[in-house]
Amino acid sequence: MRGLLGAWGVFAASAAIADTAATLHGHVRSPAGAPVGEARIEIVHRPSGTTRTAVSSANGAFYQSGLRVGGPYEIRIARSGYRDRRVAVAALRPGTQAPLAVTLLPLEIEEVVVTAAPPVSPRDLNNGVGSVYTAADIADQPSVTRDVIRTLLRDPLAQSAGEGNLSVGGVNPRFNGLAIDGSLQQDDFGLGSSTYATSRSPINLDAIESASLVASDYSVSASGFTGGLVNITTRSGTNEWDGAAFY
Repeated sequence: MRGLLGAWGVFAASAAIADTAATLHGHVRSPAGAPVGEARIEIVHRPSGTTRTAVSSANGAFYQSGLRVGGPYEIRIARSGYRDRRVAVAALRPGTQAPLAVTLLPLEIEEVVVTAAPPVSPRDLNNGVGSVYTAADIADQPSVTRDVIRTLLRDPLAQSAGEGNLSVGGVNPRFNGLAIDGSLQQDDFGLGSSTYATSRSPINLDAIESASLVASDYSVSASGFTGGLVNITTRSGTNEWDGAAFY
């Protein structure tokens, strides 16, 4: 029994160190601020066409987890007696997004066009200080060795003393956490000098959808490190053919 409990504890710690999916939540209200219940919220991942559906509760709140990281997304909100609403979101990062506030106009009211900031913030600093980089950010970053650390060094708290070496907030690179799709990848044996468990990066840049770096993370879902947490989410398939070639 003791052995089973020990194995379960190791598994739980490994699975909880990093988010591999996105969560979207928010409220649907009328122009007067009253909650709109039973509104249908369709969250469409445009590259693949996959759709997840949520329904607002009596207080207007909705919640949908397990969404693919990246984007773009189109969010469609519909409720009988109200005008349909569509919201475009460039990308979703791993974890919980900033709350999405949606106002539905009754059918008898003329449509009003409102221009505002993006409803989903690319960075949420509630769980520590850090940065999130999309596949486009990584592709735009020059890197002779094609190492994702070159992109992570854009964060003001990150610095490097060599290839594969990443120090966050002045902490020894050996104390960082590295997770790829929720699986720990750092050198647990302890003989290496870089952030990786191998002499080179364990993942190709073309396979990365999102890479985040968080320092001083006090979220209960993150553990196993005292420096910085590098959370990498890999790409998923779409309905279009694409690839890369090198010579």
